[in-house]
Amino acid sequence: ADLSTNGSGSVSVETKGNKDITASLARSLSPLIWNAARRSQPKSSRLAAARWSHELLSHIDAPNAYHLLCFLSGDDDATVSMIAKQAMGVDKTMGEDMILSSWTKDDSNIPSFGEIMTSVVRSKSRPKFKEFHLRAQAASLRFMVQSLFSEESFYGDDFGGDELCTFVSVILETLSSYKGRSLSREETDLVDECSICLSACTSSSTEGRSLVRNFNDDVGFGFNDISMQALRSHSAKARRHFSEVMGHLYEDRTLWTDSPSSFAVSDWIDVTGLMKMANLCKTKLH
Repeated sequence: ADLSTNGSGSVSVETKGNKDITASLARSLSPLIWNAARRSQPKSSRLAAARWSHELLSHIDAPNAYHLLCFLSGDDDATVSMIAKQAMGVDKTMGEDMILSSWTKDDSNIPSFGEIMTSVVRSKSRPKFKEFHLRAQAASLRFMVQSLFSEESFYGDDFGGDELCTFVSVILETLSSYKGRSLSREETDLVDECSICLSACTSSSTEGRSLVRNFNDDVGFGFNDISMQALRSHSAKARRHFSEVMGHLYEDRTLWTDSPSSFAVSDWIDVTGLMKMANLCKTKLH
């Protein structure tokens, strides 16, 4: 048995048997709740699935519970999706600017950023992020970025930069799906959320900026695409946040030279393509 002291000074005992029972209960409940959450099920079933995920499953299998809540956040029924978003803590924050210093985990059951990425993005047995409804993708991005910035440091859990790389890749891959086409209202909302998350990742992390700067060829939406969207996106919100991303990249001189100590403004203007962008702005203004 594991002996631990709680806040009152008393000793609590957690036995291996209790852990086994909890794990067994989670294995039994999980498929039942996922089955209840299917879109083909009646509203009452999906509503119960959202409540059970938050009020029960999150206490014994948090990664799986919040994976299910992310999925349900895109439900066609407004009540079901709102319950999921409230449980995720994104009902009042979606579409709003990120305030990086304000995020705290009010719910101790919320899994770490790395656990969320593993369950939501890499799941092999359940619907994963790229299979979600657009509304669920937008809510999940906000949930993930809030989790990322609620860690003690930018890479507060054991997964570190690899998970950040995956997150940035998810954002850019999502954006690449909507490049060069007219967008519906829901697609516009998703692109807005992508731009907000990308701005947050590049504002406070050198590695985040480096990832965005170098993700040109693999995912089909890189530095040049971001710069063009900062000027041409039909969404004012997206233009503003893509512009912030470009500002974060331009300000980091380590991205543009192999020798920061010998940094020259003329070289920086040339390698960043700022002159080209300035001429494009001039053309648009005239």
